[in-house]
Amino acid sequence: MMGIYKKSSGSAYIAGFDLSTQLSQIYKCVGICPQYDILWGYLTVYDHLLFYARLKKSLLNKALENNTDESAYISQIAENFFLLEIKNKVVKNLSGGQKRLLSIAIAFIGEPKVVFLDEPTTGLDPQMRRLIWNIINKNKKNKTIVLSTHSMEEVEVLCDKVGILVKGRLVCVDSPSKIKHIYGKQYHVTINCNPNNLHRTSQFIEDIIPNNSTVIDSSSNGKTWRVSSSPGIIPNVYKQISSRKSDLYIDDWGINQSTLEDTFISIVSQK
Repeated sequence: MMGIYKKSSGSAYIAGFDLSTQLSQIYKCVGICPQYDILWGYLTVYDHLLFYARLKKSLLNKALENNTDESAYISQIAENFFLLEIKNKVVKNLSGGQKRLLSIAIAFIGEPKVVFLDEPTTGLDPQMRRLIWNIINKNKKNKTIVLSTHSMEEVEVLCDKVGILVKGRLVCVDSPSKIKHIYGKQYHVTINCNPNNLHRTSQFIEDIIPNNSTVIDSSSNGKTWRVSSSPGIIPNVYKQISSRKSDLYIDDWGINQSTLEDTFISIVSQK
């Protein structure tokens, strides 16, 4: 999508520009965060932001329309991406999460129309991952963000539209909820009950769900089944459990649609 590899066929447009013939215009309106951080160890955070701001001069000039000067704009970027307190630190002394924040901040400099983020949170701890998701959500206004990731949780948090690639082919494009509805068609049935009654309760559940259902989680006081949906199955399961939960000593139960990760695995296994 950035012209590094020659296309095999077809055409593509980014911000209205032809990828084959108008790369110079495309480069002026995009921001990129590669999978691996490309930073200089002996430059500070501020130095990096300033360097890339000046490199993206055409974007920066537009961004500066609402700011007093270049320095104020850089400080605002640092604040937006939680880098203000470390802006004078050299990069070699930053943590992995801080380096990732800097790489993402660089991609957003100059308010580009299109931002490419390649695996933005891979390898980060849950707290830093959540912070970056919040930052991306807060800064996505008036932009198209193209995100590549293997994390289905990340997809559900950040993406309005999802494309799933299998062996290099795009097999579906839609919202996460529609993809789950169209391709998932599976539900998770979960029960928790008195341990002494688990066998009896499990037998009851397995009598009312399809024979091809599978147990995906089990403990001393509960189980979860993956159930393929067909007309009437889920309403019937709901009705049956509701009517028997007291005499089966069911403390807690639920029926949930399968996750996007379950759906992704299902799509990949069918191709």
